[in-house]
Amino acid sequence: METIDHLIYAFDMTYLNEELYITLRQKLGEIINKLNALYKYQISKSDNLKTKLKIK
Repeated sequence: METIDHLIYAFDMTYLNEELYITLRQKLGEIINKLNALYKYQISKSDNLKTKLKIK
């Protein structure tokens, strides 16, 4: 993800210390997991966008 790249760049450029970098990566990992779960839930519903697109 682009956000991960920005975090890595900020850490490499010493805008972030290692402790903050690790904390932000962990939080970002949690957010990514939640977004993936939401995506999988929406795809699994029978009246989702994927189903509607197949009809066309």
